[in-house]
Amino acid sequence: MQSGGRVKLRSIIGPWSAIHWMMGHRLWQGLAGVITALLVVHFLSADEQGWYFTFVSLAALYSIFEMGLSLAVIQRVAKLCLGVRWGAHGEVAGENRGQVLALMQSGLRVYGILALVFIVCCWTVGWWMFYDAPPLSGVPLAWQLPWSALVLLTALSMITLFFWAILEGAGQLLTVYRLRLYLAVGGSVAGWIILSAGGFLWATLAIPCVSALGGLAWLYRQQKKLLISATAYHPGVLREWNQTVWPLQWRVGIYWISIFFMSQLATPILFFSQGALIAGQMGLSLTIAHMIGILAQAWIARGVPQMTQAATTLDWHRLDAIFYRNFRYSLLTFGAGIVSVVILYWAAVTWGYEARLLPWQAMVGLVLFVFFYHLHNAWAAQLRSFHKEPLAGIFLLGAALIVLGSVLVVERYSVAGIVLTMLLVQAVWIVPASWWVWRRCNQQLRR
Repeated sequence: MQSGGRVKLRSIIGPWSAIHWMMGHRLWQGLAGVITALLVVHFLSADEQGWYFTFVSLAALYSIFEMGLSLAVIQRVAKLCLGVRWGAHGEVAGENRGQVLALMQSGLRVYGILALVFIVCCWTVGWWMFYDAPPLSGVPLAWQLPWSALVLLTALSMITLFFWAILEGAGQLLTVYRLRLYLAVGGSVAGWIILSAGGFLWATLAIPCVSALGGLAWLYRQQKKLLISATAYHPGVLREWNQTVWPLQWRVGIYWISIFFMSQLATPILFFSQGALIAGQMGLSLTIAHMIGILAQAWIARGVPQMTQAATTLDWHRLDAIFYRNFRYSLLTFGAGIVSVVILYWAAVTWGYEARLLPWQAMVGLVLFVFFYHLHNAWAAQLRSFHKEPLAGIFLLGAALIVLGSVLVVERYSVAGIVLTMLLVQAVWIVPASWWVWRRCNQQLRR
């Protein structure tokens, strides 16, 4: 009886230890985003703020080239780990060992190719956008070197995403999110130091630099066998990827490409059309609004490996219990985040920084947009437990409508037109269609 009590206690403490680190990571991302926003407002001019957030938004292009691969890898590894044992330093044993090794080897090659393509494309897009940008206060801005370094470090950090996906899919949430929290803290603090020292655009390099170099150093020290297994060459390893990951990957990729165009392209569009000042207002306001979504999504991300295993074993009761419990917690977290945003906006007005943010009507629209995003992101995560991505087409059409609408209205209606476009497409098309498909798929996939 005593032994059973210890097992039960361990089963309760384990997941909560992992969720504490995960929530700590998300909480830090939200808190760090607010602190960074405050420092940007304090140390940078309004035009410099626009440059800063446009740099960050364009660097987020990596999500297009990464194509949501990490989610597909997590799903596949979670399924294979029903027959795999993981050693302390990344050793793999068990009946599915060969499939896991093939997945790691082929996946690393795919990530490497995508990182190279990202470097070429993102650097070119940035050069085209910034080359003819007006100077700051009549002084030309030396953006070329920091932009090139940001692209290279972001590409390198893409490689570490693959290893975090392997470990997360293996159920090592505690290890992954503890490390992610350490790297996030280090990157944010480094960025703050650079900002306060007058580093301006160089501050955008801090997080990808710490994430890439710190992550690779940890892998070499703590997961050397994992690195060796992934970098070993064996002919024919892409067969495992093409047969098991690619069918889900391309659909997840469409999802993440759509998410980028929905939520990240507004700032570059405004930078190109309206100038750095308005782009800075949008970038700062979006950062604050997305802070809520980052915190709320932690609850959904927590249950991904367990939901995948429940769907694999056809345990529908467990699948529903995990999803609905975490979904309720995520909504409560989102509500608390709205209160925080209201307080933050009131403080900005009180301290005389309201000119750095969008008007309150547009801010409300952005928060509602992020809430809609949270809903369909949660439904998409649950459907991936079945190794399906049926919402991809809905998101792709929605993203196209948002981008097209934003480009058409930006010259005449500026920020108000873009925010209204983002909100209407979500409310009229993406959320209703996603909910209907989610309900239908949950009925059909369980037959």
